[in-house]
Amino acid sequence: MPRVGSTSRHVKAQPAFTLLVGFVPHNTEPGHQVTRSLQGRQRCESSECSFYLFRGDPMERVALNTSSKVERYRNSGTTGLWAAVALLAAATPQMAAATVYIGGSPATTVQAPGTYSFRPWLSAPSGTTVKFAITGKPYWATFNTSTGQISGKVYPGNDGLYKNIRISATDGHTTGYTSIWSITVKSGTSSGGGTTTTSTLQLSAPSYTVSQTAGQITVKVNRVAGSTGAVSASYATANSTAVAGTDYTAVSGTLNWASGETATKSFTVPVMNTKPFTGTKSFNVALSKPSTGAQVGTPGTAPVAISGSGTTSGGGGGTGAPSAVTNLLLINQGGTDNANNPVKNSQSISWTAAVAGANPIASYKIYRNGVAYASVSASATTYTDSNATNSNDPGWSGYDTAATVYQYNVTAVDSTGNEGPQAAQYAVYAYRNGKSAWGNNDLSYGTLNENYSSTAGSPQGGPYDVSVQFINGGFQPAVAPPQAPTWDLEVGAFGYFVMDVNPGSTVTNGRLPFGTVSRLPPGDVYGWHPTVNVFDYGPAPMANKWGTYKIPMSALGMGFCKFTGSITGNKLTVTAITSGAALVDAGGFVTGPGVPAGTYITAYGQNSAVGTFTVAGPGINSATKVATGTLTYQRTSLYKFGIQPEVQGTTMYFNNMGFTQN
Repeated sequence: MPRVGSTSRHVKAQPAFTLLVGFVPHNTEPGHQVTRSLQGRQRCESSECSFYLFRGDPMERVALNTSSKVERYRNSGTTGLWAAVALLAAATPQMAAATVYIGGSPATTVQAPGTYSFRPWLSAPSGTTVKFAITGKPYWATFNTSTGQISGKVYPGNDGLYKNIRISATDGHTTGYTSIWSITVKSGTSSGGGTTTTSTLQLSAPSYTVSQTAGQITVKVNRVAGSTGAVSASYATANSTAVAGTDYTAVSGTLNWASGETATKSFTVPVMNTKPFTGTKSFNVALSKPSTGAQVGTPGTAPVAISGSGTTSGGGGGTGAPSAVTNLLLINQGGTDNANNPVKNSQSISWTAAVAGANPIASYKIYRNGVAYASVSASATTYTDSNATNSNDPGWSGYDTAATVYQYNVTAVDSTGNEGPQAAQYAVYAYRNGKSAWGNNDLSYGTLNENYSSTAGSPQGGPYDVSVQFINGGFQPAVAPPQAPTWDLEVGAFGYFVMDVNPGSTVTNGRLPFGTVSRLPPGDVYGWHPTVNVFDYGPAPMANKWGTYKIPMSALGMGFCKFTGSITGNKLTVTAITSGAALVDAGGFVTGPGVPAGTYITAYGQNSAVGTFTVAGPGINSATKVATGTLTYQRTSLYKFGIQPEVQGTTMYFNNMGFTQN
């Protein structure tokens, strides 16, 4: 897709060829595809003249189709890319001379402390100006957009594997790419005199909950950061209010990872129901004794709450305060008629009832942004806040404003006034148990089956999931009623995007590109932030196996940050990020002293949060002047997200796709 604020150009076609460029303009509604062609005098009938090039954005493709047979080459591998380049150069030397190519052999390992540097070679048409960009840049590195050089100093604290790095170069007409590579930063000395990379072993969640009748709970442990060398860590349980031998069975042991292995490990703790109780009891799980080359990360310990199976009729019978509510969800934004009349001040939540402690539950207390806000009866499991002013802005015909973020939690209060703990998690789901919350406005350039049942078992979380056959594109669910107004789900209250993925019978190249799109008055807005690889945020994909993946919102270019900047006319200049992640990008709003309401970013001048941007809005004109000061960037409106494997013709399965607070 063309970026908003940029000009779409075609690759220059020779007379004997047909050029096809497929894209979705930013003023086109989802599902409408436009194809333009430049037809020469005749077509090349030889299959040797075929060339296919994937560009950097997984939703954008450029194809030179010179016969009825189209050969496809992925630019993520050296063999495919340069076979395509050689084929094109042999078949069309004039076109090859007018195309940008880059390459080189970057180092894949650097010793800390030390310096990393790589600059690709470049071949470009004479007289053109070439601009470089990078995706997957490690946080410790800097990148020169004029030369394409990546460099930086590394220290022992930078140990780890940095994946999916790729440099591109464009002259505005064609774009060349390096192969994708990774950099391993190593420090320290092993007993054998070599280097070792410290792996971090950590629990998959800061807390766990299990029913007393569940029989057991499985605790997962992730290996993150370094993957070099065999590592291990011990695990064990410890009593809290729950007692081993009465409420659960104590366990201990060791988890082991081979060198290069990053799969999630787990251990199981049996839960006992021989003495039913009401309320909750808890015990702790902890990691300890990491081997050489490993460390215990955060969380390294976590409480496990057991929800009692005893009756609460008559009130009480348990001990202490009520338990925490569970399954706390945002279920609606925009009111009861999002399809025809969405409103800007309505948020609805739901939860699963808490378990009473020593006394019956008398009411539930609603918290908004950390402050007690409302109270509902003990029988209630939903609440609608009709005074959530500016909680979303679905008025696409006019200018939007940055939404006000509202985050909710719920506690149970018993008849004596004892208040239970807040819910451990707050979430909103697009797909759950094989069903979409967004009606029929889901885009899939292939075949989509809801309520499908694939391989059973954790972490699928239910009998159903979503089956997607990728034929010629991606899976692009778009926000829609009944959950939210069309194309506008505000997700500023959440910190992560989560989903369960089963890659199907064949794991292709270990990559699953994923990105989010916001929608502003100009249309779909694409920023400089690259797509991420889902499989970098959880276990390595395995055929016919489910894995849970958790992507920070900041990695998707969504959230908040503060920066030093100024506005002159329609140009925003950002000189420094002062707090938060470096998020400033097209697709978000700018607020601050002197900034006109509704100011948003439509285009960018560099692949960085620091630099110049084009802004628009009802108060932006040639005379606009905002002095240098501290401003705020906010991109929290979700229009749709896109998932597109680099290898088509595969069937994958998804479930529990949504956003969580932590």
